[in-house]
Amino acid sequence: MKSFPTGNEVSRTCPALKEQLLGLVRRRATVVVIDLTRVSFIDSTGLSALLLAEKEARRLGVQLRLAVGEPAVINFLRLTGLDEIFPLFASLDEALPTAVISPV
Repeated sequence: MKSFPTGNEVSRTCPALKEQLLGLVRRRATVVVIDLTRVSFIDSTGLSALLLAEKEARRLGVQLRLAVGEPAVINFLRLTGLDEIFPLFASLDEALPTAVISPV
């Protein structure tokens, strides 16, 4: 399981975040769950990282799922229409497929 930045750290660490997300997607797992449950804020920089990962995932046949707990982040994803692109789940447990999870 990979830990991602929380709060405003998402914007400051975006280049590294993009590389981490692309690395996970390129492993070609059937499903990749991005745990955003501890993220309290996301801006266009964070969204661009998610969209870049989604584009690569789609190319490789990988499904991305977002676990999002913060209502402000959920609302932002809905306002931007990204809830139509990413399956959103209220918790990590809900987002995880029933398969065995290996640590990153």
